[in-house]
Amino acid sequence: MVKILPSTLMLLAAFLVPHTVFCARTQKISCKKNPVYCHIIKLQPKANRQWAMKLSNHLVKYAKKHQLDPWRSLAIGMQESSLNKTKRYNTVIVPVITCNDKKICHTTFKVIKAISDVGLFQLHARTVQHYKFDTNRLTHDIEYMVKTHFIVLIDKIKQCRKLGPHAWSCYHSRTPVLRKRYIKRVNQFYKKRSLT
Repeated sequence: MVKILPSTLMLLAAFLVPHTVFCARTQKISCKKNPVYCHIIKLQPKANRQWAMKLSNHLVKYAKKHQLDPWRSLAIGMQESSLNKTKRYNTVIVPVITCNDKKICHTTFKVIKAISDVGLFQLHARTVQHYKFDTNRLTHDIEYMVKTHFIVLIDKIKQCRKLGPHAWSCYHSRTPVLRKRYIKRVNQFYKKRSLT
């Protein structure tokens, strides 16, 4: 058995601690290599850096896969949720059916607060239901949020292709006045850049 003297331990610690601290430091991220990440940090300076890098990587990955603009999707996410994994609540009226022993039923209505939109890209409950998306994953799985966003965006662009470069605005609405307002709001966060 090898015995290590306390003085040797202190000497080892003196060499290992600075190395450990140095290795634990966050590497400086190149904005030239990771421009989407840097724009996320610019839009949300308090964002968790690892989370921002994951979001950036997924936006770029799915945008390239579908030949779409990751900057546009980032701007949509910023407009929809300020890049927070939010749930938007709305007041809704739900029917409550009660039946007695004679199987005579009557309907009453109850006003409740319910989640209407979910995730970074604020997918509406009807959209989630229509596409059969996993609601739980839409609240915490960042790649799933980005993937589902692109699925919906592609369909909306196809539905509104006659609008040309603004077809993406149908992501929000097909109503012209609402689309026009949405374009303006999204464009305040949009930066057209190349990814080369």
